[in-house]
Amino acid sequence: MPRLPGKRPASPANLASQSGQPAQSKRVRPEAQLSTVIAATQSGQTLPLQPEPTQQSGQTTLSVQPGPSGISSTPRASTVGHSTITTGITTTMTNAPSTSSTEVFNFGLSASTMPTDSILPSTAAVLGPTNDGILVSGAVSAASQLQDAELYRILKRYILTEAQLVTNGFPRVNPFGVPSVPKIQEKPSASSKKPKHTNGRLCIRCGEEFIVGSNGSYPPSQCTYHWANHHKSKVHGIWTSVYDCCNGGLNSPTCSVAPYHVHEQNKLDAPCDFVATIPCSPKSDENYGVFALDCEMVYTLSGKELARVTVINSQCQPVYETLVKPKEKIVDYNTRFSGITEKDMQGVSTTIRDVQASLLATFSAQTILIGHSLESDLIALKIIHSTVVDTSVVFPHRLGLPYKMGLKKLAGDLIQKIIQEDVGGHDSLEDAAACMELMRYKVKEDIRKLRS
Repeated sequence: MPRLPGKRPASPANLASQSGQPAQSKRVRPEAQLSTVIAATQSGQTLPLQPEPTQQSGQTTLSVQPGPSGISSTPRASTVGHSTITTGITTTMTNAPSTSSTEVFNFGLSASTMPTDSILPSTAAVLGPTNDGILVSGAVSAASQLQDAELYRILKRYILTEAQLVTNGFPRVNPFGVPSVPKIQEKPSASSKKPKHTNGRLCIRCGEEFIVGSNGSYPPSQCTYHWANHHKSKVHGIWTSVYDCCNGGLNSPTCSVAPYHVHEQNKLDAPCDFVATIPCSPKSDENYGVFALDCEMVYTLSGKELARVTVINSQCQPVYETLVKPKEKIVDYNTRFSGITEKDMQGVSTTIRDVQASLLATFSAQTILIGHSLESDLIALKIIHSTVVDTSVVFPHRLGLPYKMGLKKLAGDLIQKIIQEDVGGHDSLEDAAACMELMRYKVKEDIRKLRS
């Protein structure tokens, strides 16, 4: 899939060499109306999505079969220009039992209820269930790629519980059937300052209060700030706090200037226009798909809004990517972090409702979505989804919540992948791929520990 305007190609140091023609992708189910999807959810109907990915001559075809509910989808075929990234693992094993390489794999599932092929390919020699898992023979190849069905079954053990979803602020549906976003614990350093005026807003960058009109609009006003956080470092034997952006102290002059103050008031407003992913019919292989997702946001008059969304499959190939037109006027493109410029957004007409319709056609409620602090992406998308694997939870901060490890540090430390270094801003494809590779790394490490 060709990248959107303003985004650099994937780094050769991080992705395998490209081959073939650029991907030509069509939107999933362009004729589907979101109101029809929502009506199916409210009436309790299921959406029998039956994705059957196949690869032939560099192509990946995803067929979505119509179901009895009357909701159908247009089959989509896309030519993938990236070769497969072989950072994951596969449990490829010999058919003949071997006395020298007998392993017990326990992925947190009951041996009495777990099928013998739940984590193993058809080539595995299964000796039988044990109290610790499934007893198999053969050698594990850590360099090969997990098949989608195998990856889905293994990743099920990392899916967040309902308690974890609430603790991390994922959008949920309260007992009254109304969408809600749980309040999460803030860092001790977070400002407790409140606006003095009813229609006042606090700038999240400089901390100054500014007044908005009854319609939410406000005039330009110079905002001076440090764009990075500060941390403590030892200088000449003395601990001192310095900003990462300019190495200045806490009392040093600000290093960045913007024409507008920005706020995130819409995060505090009552959630509206949320939709939920729809359960699909049971599948024989229990593979409902694994995708990684990342979004980029810009600042508007109402707060922080969605401006780009990227979805990749388990092979780190993009399956959906689009720029999104915010509902309100953009006051700051947040280019340093979003990678989006004013030029990129010219002529963009895709709305968040269009994105919701496409994603609800691609995902079911059972689909595993992988991301880093994925709650912020789902809030921006206004989608309620419970089957998530969050790398900020799988790889927690040593101090626990509300502290979280940054994706950049995790990628560098664990998979030796350099991301978020471009001065033009973050790349949502790069970040999504890093999340997918981190989970493949985690699976590989867990299997290695079980073998030792």
